[in-house]
Amino acid sequence: MKTMTKKKLAIRFGIIEAVYWSIFATFAAYITAFGLSRGYAQSTVSIMVSIYMTGAFTGQFVWGSVCDKLRTNKKVFLFGLGIACFLQLGMYFFKNPIVFSVLYGLFGFMLGPMGSILETWMLKCINYDGMLYGRSRSAGSAGYAVVILIMGFLIGKFGFYLMPICSTVFIIITFIISLLTQDSPVEEGARTSISLKDIMSIMRIPIYLLIIVMMFFIGLAIAPINNLKIMVLKSVGGGVAIQGVDSFIGCISQFTLFFFSGAFTAIPAKKRLFGCSIMIFLAIGINLIATVPWMVIMGTVILFGAYSLLIPAAREVVRVHIEYKYQTTANGLVDAFYGSLAGTISLLYAGTLADTISVKFMIFVSMIIAFIPISIISIVILRGRTNRKKVRSMS
Repeated sequence: MKTMTKKKLAIRFGIIEAVYWSIFATFAAYITAFGLSRGYAQSTVSIMVSIYMTGAFTGQFVWGSVCDKLRTNKKVFLFGLGIACFLQLGMYFFKNPIVFSVLYGLFGFMLGPMGSILETWMLKCINYDGMLYGRSRSAGSAGYAVVILIMGFLIGKFGFYLMPICSTVFIIITFIISLLTQDSPVEEGARTSISLKDIMSIMRIPIYLLIIVMMFFIGLAIAPINNLKIMVLKSVGGGVAIQGVDSFIGCISQFTLFFFSGAFTAIPAKKRLFGCSIMIFLAIGINLIATVPWMVIMGTVILFGAYSLLIPAAREVVRVHIEYKYQTTANGLVDAFYGSLAGTISLLYAGTLADTISVKFMIFVSMIIAFIPISIISIVILRGRTNRKKVRSMS
């Protein structure tokens, strides 16, 4: 296959990102609403989503390590897409909640890790060019925004049967374009076997461990709001169509900041983490006091914008501090702790809180958790300044 230039590859990956995230916009984004429409209780739906997150968390360990061991991102990505296609069809046609939950967990195991695998594939191909990465990744947000807006209105008008149809179409398109794209470059030498010892050695790198801890608590705070958004909107008079508008406007914010994320690389990662933590705390606070849907949408704009600054900072830390041969695994771990592990834990109790007390109380708990990463990063930054002053006074 003819080797493409970095810019052409960035355009190609931008298209793949846009179509890949459209899969989530047509199916995964409306799973909660779909489950509620079948008569599942809010607590049941929350547990189902946590099962999905558990599958995605496990998958990040498995598939990231497989990529690094086999030295290929493309083949693993294509395999994950193919299996996920059949799983999402099964989820639609099997109504039994137990079967649905099992298929949903397997769906998370296969498709959940593919986002970080795709991003690592892209980053390696474009030689970790921060500006190109931001622009290509922003295409994913743009594609998600447009499709989820359209799907919200279509589902509201015609029904949930459109979900598997549209999702399958986007999976096929993503598969074909990815198949025609070159694989990530590899280092010379024997294939790498990723062991638990290797993973633990990665986790002991201070700046990387900080990223993992921060992403975990941030994910723990926002997972109930993002994954149970239909419940949040219904509590202020919204519905499925408004959910589409909410995600669309939020993704426009995400697209804009992703597109210009290269300009933020001059700011140290720790300071970006602090700023994002403040933004997330503010966004959850807005959700807490919201009385109408537009206030929830305003909170979504801030949450999605913060994500656009968090992820490039995390990818930058991996590029600088993690060996090339372990980078797919390292990026997968970041996404696993942020999206999967945090989501699994929070959703085990979030739906129950919404059912037994109220949705507002669920958001209040998220707001308390959101203060933890602010405290952690503040201590790290202040300790760093203190150490620098000591060094200067001794010199």
